[in-house]
Amino acid sequence: MKKTYKLNGMHCAGCVLSIERALSQTEGVKSATVNFVSESAQIEYDEGVVSESALADVLDGIGYGMEFEVSEESEGDDEDEDSVSTGGKETLSMKVVGMDSPHCAMIVENAVKKLSGIENVDVDFSNSRAKVVFDGSKMKKEQIFDVITDAGYEPIEEKAEESAEDVLDKEKAVHEKQMRELKIKLIVGGILALLLFFISISELLPFIPAWLRNNWLLLVLATPIQFWVGRQFYGGLRLLFKYRTADMNTLISIGTLSAYLYSAAVTVFPAFFMRDGVASGVYFDTAAIIIVLILLGKYFEMSMKGRASEAIKKLARMQPKIAMVVRDGKEIEVPIAEVVVGDSVVVRPGGQIPVDGEVIEGDSDVDESMVTGESMPVHKKIGSTVIGSTVNTSGAFTFKTTRVGKDTALSQIIKMVEEAQGSKAPIQRMADLVASYFVPVVIVIALVTFGTWFFFGPAPAFTFALVNFIAV
Repeated sequence: MKKTYKLNGMHCAGCVLSIERALSQTEGVKSATVNFVSESAQIEYDEGVVSESALADVLDGIGYGMEFEVSEESEGDDEDEDSVSTGGKETLSMKVVGMDSPHCAMIVENAVKKLSGIENVDVDFSNSRAKVVFDGSKMKKEQIFDVITDAGYEPIEEKAEESAEDVLDKEKAVHEKQMRELKIKLIVGGILALLLFFISISELLPFIPAWLRNNWLLLVLATPIQFWVGRQFYGGLRLLFKYRTADMNTLISIGTLSAYLYSAAVTVFPAFFMRDGVASGVYFDTAAIIIVLILLGKYFEMSMKGRASEAIKKLARMQPKIAMVVRDGKEIEVPIAEVVVGDSVVVRPGGQIPVDGEVIEGDSDVDESMVTGESMPVHKKIGSTVIGSTVNTSGAFTFKTTRVGKDTALSQIIKMVEEAQGSKAPIQRMADLVASYFVPVVIVIALVTFGTWFFFGPAPAFTFALVNFIAV
């Protein structure tokens, strides 16, 4: 039996070695592979010799905890646990676009846990994935998607029958849609923000006509920037009031909305804010430019993420879709997903090798440059190993499959690339830790700043207090 468990207590590569060594030395355990990035361990063991509780005791004895089982598969069984529905419990696996830090993972996890019927939430920010176990009799998966979307992220369901390329295609479609929307908002917001800026400093620009120096015109130009261009930032306010948590969007929405609302009040009720016959200033341009500049940064960020995921997709495309398998003495074409370990597969000249295996008949030269980088083809004969997705250049041969699906060399390469993209340097992990405290600390400092200027600052105290509050 092979099962995967979520672990806790791991904090370095040395922990991985300690856990693997302890499990491997346990009687009844055939193999143990620990993934530091996802904090999980895949253990193959004999249930007749060692129990699950005994494995938990082994881990507890060396200072680690076994939290829960996240997958289960019997040898030779290709059923994916992501689609399991046992009794009232269902397991939902998804890709969460935009969740790429511990703070994002915390927000998604806390939001989902507030739903009734949730049994367990397993979030892996390094690969932007989440797995939710819930009671299907109490709720539907659409409710989970709605909550995650409401928190400001884009969930994409991963189904058992879908290949890695299918998931990447879905992710790419979502990414391209977001990029298009962001580009339109940047163009419109940029034009309006420039107009706001020049009108705001019109006293220094004599070529701007006097009739344009109007707060009502500024209000009209600023409103679409505040509530359409910057709409995505209001997810931070929903998080604050609905889920009692905050992120960077919370800071942006509070700061810009404060500037906009104060400026709108000055525009609508100018007499109320009049001091010694002088009208109070407005800050429409400040809010608008902040929103547009942050969106520009997000556009660059999304563009770089798109290039990174494209590298994985190119790898996924290398795998052929069909294989020529010998069954009942006949050669038949079957989808790659139906190839099982032990099948005899025929490869003709110019064809791609569908999965990993060992040659049992014939010989040929195989181009393995996509894996090894070696430009010269490698000669294969009976007993030689072949790698899936490499290209047969000359003769025909038959090989017996040894690894299929997620166990092939190409699938492992894709998995390693995903983990490498999700891994963080020590300084990045420190930044994530600081970020988890950063938002509430900044909000507190901003409020203290506002209070200090309001009670002890020069007149007009409220104006000075608001400007410094927004600045913080």
